[in-house]
Amino acid sequence: MIKVYAARITEFPTENLDSILATLPEERRRKLLGFRFLQDMLRGVTGDLLTRAVLSQMLNCRAAELEFGTNLYGKPILLGHGQNTSFNVSHSGDWVVMAAGPSGRIGIDIERINVMDPEVARQFYTKEEYNSILSHPLHQERLLQFFRIWTAKESYIKATGKGLSIPLDSFSTVEGDAIAKVQLIEGDLWYFRTFSLEEGYVLTACADTYDFNAELQTLDIKSIVGVK
Repeated sequence: MIKVYAARITEFPTENLDSILATLPEERRRKLLGFRFLQDMLRGVTGDLLTRAVLSQMLNCRAAELEFGTNLYGKPILLGHGQNTSFNVSHSGDWVVMAAGPSGRIGIDIERINVMDPEVARQFYTKEEYNSILSHPLHQERLLQFFRIWTAKESYIKATGKGLSIPLDSFSTVEGDAIAKVQLIEGDLWYFRTFSLEEGYVLTACADTYDFNAELQTLDIKSIVGVK
């Protein structure tokens, strides 16, 4: 079963940041320290901690035993004994989210709702998706549908592991005026699941299996790092 998790960076124990960074692999630590803004570093560190905590529990091993690599398109993947488990991480604003489970292809995307540029929808969405936005009479509903489609598209692209080598307008994620629960894309069935997290955010996961846990689990980042 694919499970979805979320952690809020505003709860990060910044007073312990140095000691937390010291527990991460040197190459990853250098990359995180290269961020210009603290918020960006906290999103990155939280993503790493969330990934290691969830996967070590799923695989019944110590976090230090987990090995990671990337595919040809740069998507992070598990190596070694975790090859039958897939995961994906996304962040926006105050939140970091993760989807993981026994599936070869999983993607997730979270976006904080802001302004909508109709030209972006016309240029990068399919005609069906663009019309699904226009089918909503109120501006707020159109805005929400715009970001639902955006997160669905991003989650699919991330699930395939091919990144933006896939044109955004080459596939549709809607059925009528709603996000499709299942869609045939390039000969494969893909399953979409939108989760409620917090007002002002949209979160969608995509996988090659329908077996999603219905509930999103919110984790306290302090409990992950073992501080009070």
